[in-house]
Order: sequence, then structure tokens, then C-alpha cells
Amino acid sequence: QQATLVADTRVTALAEHEGCVRVKVTGLEPGTTYYYRFIYRPAFGRPVSTNVGRTKTAPQVGDERPQGFEGAKIQH
Repeated sequence: QQATLVADTRVTALAEHEGCVRVKVTGLEPGTTYYYRFIYRPAFGRPVSTNVGRTKTAPQVGDERPQGFEGAKIQH
């Protein structure tokens, strides 16, 4: 299955935020599974990629099927 890129964002992890970044992606479809990965590009050397992760967006408003929610924290 061919993947479609829906977001390509460059952010900088700052010391005052403990090296963490936050990315808000908009325009995603409800109840849809998306795959993601992060690529770290150091000042010197080769880029490093995380493993591919998976998330599913919340259901459409009014969808009464039971849903489970989980949180994720990625540290690399």
C-alpha cells in the first residue's frame, strides 16, 4: 500500500523545553489510522530515524461505537 505524506514539519528541540518538541497536525480524517516517524538530523553525521509508529484519530462527532484511548510518549 502506498503512503501519502500528510505532514512534514521541522522543529527544534530546545534545552529550556528539556529537549522535547510538540507537533500539532491538522486536517486529519476522523477514525483513521496514521503512521508516523521522527527523523533527527544532528549538526554533524547522518540523520537518525525512529521506528514507524501508529496512531488513530478520534471518531467523528456522533459516532457512538465504544472507543479506547491511550497516550504516547516517544523518547529517542
